[in-house]
Amino acid sequence: MPATNIKNVTFALPVTMMDEIRQLAKSQRHSSINSLVREALEHYLAEKQKEEIRHDLLEASRDPLFLADVKGCAASFRHVDREGVPEW
Repeated sequence: MPATNIKNVTFALPVTMMDEIRQLAKSQRHSSINSLVREALEHYLAEKQKEEIRHDLLEASRDPLFLADVKGCAASFRHVDREGVPEW
C-alpha cells in the first residue's frame, strides 16, 4: 500500500491485549504490529461486509416482489440455462 494512502491513527487498548498482540506479531512473523493490526482489521471488515450481504439476502428472500422478479427472470432464461447441458 503506497504511503500516500496511509493515515496514522492513535487508539487505546488494554495493556494485556497489547502484550498478546506483540507476542502474536512475533510468533506469526509479521513485519510489525501495524501489519498484524491491519490484517486483523481487514479480516474484520470483510466479515462485517459478508454479514451485511447475508442480512440483505435474507430480507430479499422474504420480499414477495423480489421473489416474483427472480421467478420471472428464471422463467425468461430457462431455455438458455439448459443450453450445453447433456441430456441424462
